[in-house]
Amino acid sequence: MNIYYFELSNVVFNLNLTLISDYISVVFGGLLLLIVGSVYLFGGFYMFNDSNVVRFFFILSMFVVSMVVLIYCPHIIFVFVGYDGLGVISFILVVYYGSSSSWVAGIKTFLINRLGDGLFLFGLIYLLIGNLEILNISYSVSSVVLICLILGWSTKSAQYPFLSWLPAAMAAPTPVSALVHSSTLVTAGVYLLIRFSNNLGNSFQILLISLGLITLFVASFCACVEMDVKKIVAYSTLSQLGLMVYTLGNGLIGLCYFHLINHAIFKALMFIVVGYMIMSNFHLQDLRLLNSLLLNNYFLFIIISVSVMALSGFPFLVGFYSKDVIIESYFMINILQQMLFLGSLIFTSFYGLRLIIYLGNLNYPINITTINISFSYLSCLGLTTLILFWGNWFSWWYQNNSFISFNFKMGVLFLIISGAVWMLVSGRLLVGLNTRWLYINLSYINNLNTHNLVKVFSNVGTYYSNYLDLGILKAINSFVDINNVSVNLNSQLKFLGEFNLSYWVWISLVLVLSVLLL
Repeated sequence: MNIYYFELSNVVFNLNLTLISDYISVVFGGLLLLIVGSVYLFGGFYMFNDSNVVRFFFILSMFVVSMVVLIYCPHIIFVFVGYDGLGVISFILVVYYGSSSSWVAGIKTFLINRLGDGLFLFGLIYLLIGNLEILNISYSVSSVVLICLILGWSTKSAQYPFLSWLPAAMAAPTPVSALVHSSTLVTAGVYLLIRFSNNLGNSFQILLISLGLITLFVASFCACVEMDVKKIVAYSTLSQLGLMVYTLGNGLIGLCYFHLINHAIFKALMFIVVGYMIMSNFHLQDLRLLNSLLLNNYFLFIIISVSVMALSGFPFLVGFYSKDVIIESYFMINILQQMLFLGSLIFTSFYGLRLIIYLGNLNYPINITTINISFSYLSCLGLTTLILFWGNWFSWWYQNNSFISFNFKMGVLFLIISGAVWMLVSGRLLVGLNTRWLYINLSYINNLNTHNLVKVFSNVGTYYSNYLDLGILKAINSFVDINNVSVNLNSQLKFLGEFNLSYWVWISLVLVLSVLLL
């Protein structure tokens, strides 16, 4: 690991700037620039008719610069600058279109990320007293600091229960989604956790295991019932982030980093193909309304099929070399974790096959547009090549001590795929998932996050405005006014009354799982 030191000084301050060039930063930074190049090729076509395309690419470039600073500068101040820059610029990109739905999604994204940034900043207050280098932080860091840092970084990586902002961020243009979900915003938290993993004790590893496993299970299940094609890919990102955090919590740092790299490759490719598909369908995103991708563009259908197979861990693709070792590593864990872990992998194969089957249907193309995107195929070819060969080239990063036979692995994979196909053909699973009694999706988390966060900030702003504009008597009166109290109570009761029995079943299930995982 090479560390380069630069000194910036003047009369006011003296600052030592450190640049790190170990394999973690160099490989991740190089892959980031490769993905950025592919996304820029795709974005140039996707945003061709936008009147503010220059401004869009300028903002997107600032987004990339923030991630580069986060990767190569281990200095705490620069880490926070890059980390905070990702959150602020992501809000600007989410509200880029300026519609009401974009503003709602942007505010939710901004508030939840501000919560994580606040926890991160609170932890930095203690760290700045002793050491400014994140690589040299003492092993005896306070537990409060560790909790703040872990929760702050987990918020940026959309771990449970802060995961509702990531599907909402799909209001941004698709090129932004390709960057956010592959190698920038959501991976920033996991990247910092990898850098800081040597300072974690057993108790904090259990916290990461619980957060990661619950996120993995919830997100993969939600993707099975979602019909918005961009949100399906977003939920798949959530599930893979949960898998990374779960792997990191079990002490497999190198394997977590390897899967982080592999995921960035096939997830960027998935979003690029989805973007082309949305463009050719007049920006429709509902799977039930999309026309056959196989019938209209077999090249893109083949590419997205390859990326979905890589997501599912199909043999000899990039996802296989990391997920296969992860599954083997957890073969001896307790039965509850095995059930949740393997169930999540089955859901991953299921929603991947479900996506391919919907896109490969042979319905007559009614609303298809005729666009020439052949020149932008370059944005897909490079990432497709990496999917085919990257895992084999760089599998030497970890020790692959396999104790499960190859035939057994293929048999399990065959059973998972066969079961998913059978459930799709029979239609029984989707019927069961849509029952009102146990309709499990992120709507409850959306309501809780939106209501609690937005309501708190709204109340603070209201009382602050009353105190400044109308005087202290108005502020006091607002607290003791019986009418206001009754209205607030009625609104709270109405909000709680909207949740049916399935909400309480779901919350109870999450609490029980959290206790059992400890």
